[in-house]
Amino acid sequence: GRFYISSTHSKGFNSPWGSNPQLDSSISYIKTKFLHHGYEFTRQEKVKRLIKKCELEDLPLPSLRVCYKNKQNAGENCCICEKCSRTMTSLWAEGKSPKEFGFGLSNDKFVKNVTSNFHRKKILFDDNLVFQWENIQSNLYPQNYYTQKKLPKNIISYLDWLRHFDFLLYKKKTQRNHAIYKRLIKILRKYPTFISFL
Repeated sequence: GRFYISSTHSKGFNSPWGSNPQLDSSISYIKTKFLHHGYEFTRQEKVKRLIKKCELEDLPLPSLRVCYKNKQNAGENCCICEKCSRTMTSLWAEGKSPKEFGFGLSNDKFVKNVTSNFHRKKILFDDNLVFQWENIQSNLYPQNYYTQKKLPKNIISYLDWLRHFDFLLYKKKTQRNHAIYKRLIKILRKYPTFISFL
């Protein structure tokens, strides 16, 4: 009689979102009640709790399936999209290798992919992504924690880079670039002969 919908966000996120406790908990179907589950925890806190539970109860670490971009093999994570990159970053932030959770990308390729995407402004940010990435950022441990955990040097450097990244400024820049791109496409569609000239 209960249908659980896993929460995307927590109390700290104030922008409109399609799935929230007020909306989901208002849904019912015949004798089934819908419950918005886990709203009291941020995504990073969920990662912490998952790792802690496995450690305390001596459980095998689960393979996480978070990707919705991998069209070639829908059963695996692509390891390069924003959501895969964010989840892998969350795991590294907790001192855990993403390889233990089903992510097959090498450390070098992971760091290069994420930093390159940010430097080239390939990921269009909204309030949701600012909230998610800043949540990881605010939960980073001091650098010596990662040194003691013997994380690879390039991962420690990546987490230090992440610690100082301005996600709000990045959002403003990507949204401005996106607006310019949309205007340009609109102009090009209006003048198709110009496109053929190019």
